[in-house]
Amino acid sequence: MSNLAIYEIQADLCKAMGNATRLEIVHLLRNGAMKVGEIVEACGYEQTTVSRHLGILRNAGVLSVVG
Repeated sequence: MSNLAIYEIQADLCKAMGNATRLEIVHLLRNGAMKVGEIVEACGYEQTTVSRHLGILRNAGVLSVVG
């Protein structure tokens, strides 16, 4: 893998983590998996907002789908 490809991966990760809502979600998930509804209840965002941010984190490789 070239250095440029590595930098692109790192930049994508920084973009994914460069949002306060996504950081809050990652913080909530640090102790283990949660259902979307549990995240919604814990942080107070709309389900569509949480789902969208979870998708961004998953696509960036920060999260994976469990079960």
